[in-house]
Amino acid sequence: GCTVVELVEFLQALEHTEALQCLSHSGIKIVVQPDSQAVLSGQVVKLCCWATGHPFVHYQWFKQEKEVPHGNSPELVLNPVNVNDSGFYICRVNSESSFVFSRWARLEVCDLQGTSHGSLIGLPENKLRICIQPQPQNLTVGDALVLECGAVGNPIPHYQWFRNGFPLANGSKNVYMVSYCKVPALGDSCVSLTT
Repeated sequence: GCTVVELVEFLQALEHTEALQCLSHSGIKIVVQPDSQAVLSGQVVKLCCWATGHPFVHYQWFKQEKEVPHGNSPELVLNPVNVNDSGFYICRVNSESSFVFSRWARLEVCDLQGTSHGSLIGLPENKLRICIQPQPQNLTVGDALVLECGAVGNPIPHYQWFRNGFPLANGSKNVYMVSYCKVPALGDSCVSLTT
């Protein structure tokens, strides 16, 4: 046998932080936070939240403010994921008398109906693929302009729309809209994607 002090010194020498946290009464500590993701419908999505606490912890996942049914484990698996699963997710970790929340994770699900997307599955880190290309449009004055681009990537893609080489105000989402086109507003538009 050994004392708690000896056990702590031994675990510190081994740099075994998870075991050390179990000996601590300082509360709950989230050691793995969920990551935001942009994926294709039909894929398997796994959001992870791992925590330590004394004596044990319980998990509950939420989509926005609503509890996710059966979302009571450290890994929330959506299989297969669909467009309706898009949104913001958070995990609440409970212990005997306290709780903490993970950071928010955004899930974007891109739907490619009738298209083979095997080449998009399992993208490596810092890669992205465009799955919805913006389409050219012929508009007259007064028409509404709606441009859409969809991408999947790891980490989640960030969008920026440009017109004639200049970034557009309010152009940081995957859909860019102008409700009433004027002749001077016409020009070449493009989108830049980064991870």
